[in-house]
Amino acid sequence: MKALVLAAMLLVAAPGFAETQVQCIRAETIAGFEAWGKGEAAGALTIGKPVALTLTDAIAIKYEPAPARAPEMGSYGGVFPLDVAKTGTYSIALSGKAWIEVVRDGAQLKATAHREGTQCSGIRKIVSFDLKPGRYWLQLTEANGPAISALIVPAG
Repeated sequence: MKALVLAAMLLVAAPGFAETQVQCIRAETIAGFEAWGKGEAAGALTIGKPVALTLTDAIAIKYEPAPARAPEMGSYGGVFPLDVAKTGTYSIALSGKAWIEVVRDGAQLKATAHREGTQCSGIRKIVSFDLKPGRYWLQLTEANGPAISALIVPAG
């Protein structure tokens, strides 16, 4: 009985709390990101495969070019190679907060779109870029911790 009274008090005190908990029981899927969270590899960025990236102290990284947002003390970041075989728009999803830049030949590319992941998907943000075949560098700054999950997929 005490548990029922406590549960009722929580619902009155925090409307939306129970609703949020119920909504997050099942993971939501975002179109194009069905592979999210499945069999994550570590380290190398490969289009279509989820990866767990290890980040380091963003202040200590030599970014080229310098990021549009200077890293803050205590934040994490990293620079990761990405090889693209086909021309197209590619979307990069991250599990946590981080500033995303894509660099080629020493120049930052302009993002074509950005959005937040849906509630309970595990995806924090998605940023899209138009890419041609070749090597790019994914620069991450302003992350909260030393690890982040990423997935790059053709937008479509």
